[in-house]
Amino acid sequence: MKKIIAYVRPLRVQPLVQELQRAEISEIMVTEYFSPLSQVSRFVFVCDDGILERIRQIIRLVGTGGDPTDYFVDVSEYTPKSFDPIPMGVRMTRLDDE
Repeated sequence: MKKIIAYVRPLRVQPLVQELQRAEISEIMVTEYFSPLSQVSRFVFVCDDGILERIRQIIRLVGTGGDPTDYFVDVSEYTPKSFDPIPMGVRMTRLDDE
């Protein structure tokens, strides 16, 4: 299994979620960040190795406006250690402290 972390523009969240669900991704954590200089949505989910390239294509085609700087995808190995497929509670910003 692979753990995917993808960053896309917030306007692309709903279409991207719909396409990932069609690709049989059943659980997706989306976090949105807004600051004066940046707006970004972070997707975290897991997928089977066999559909990884399809998932990359979906993120590139649906999650962007066509510019290569519109998105970023990080792929890593994932071995479940508990029942929960996506570890929650990871501190990402100062807002997580409150």
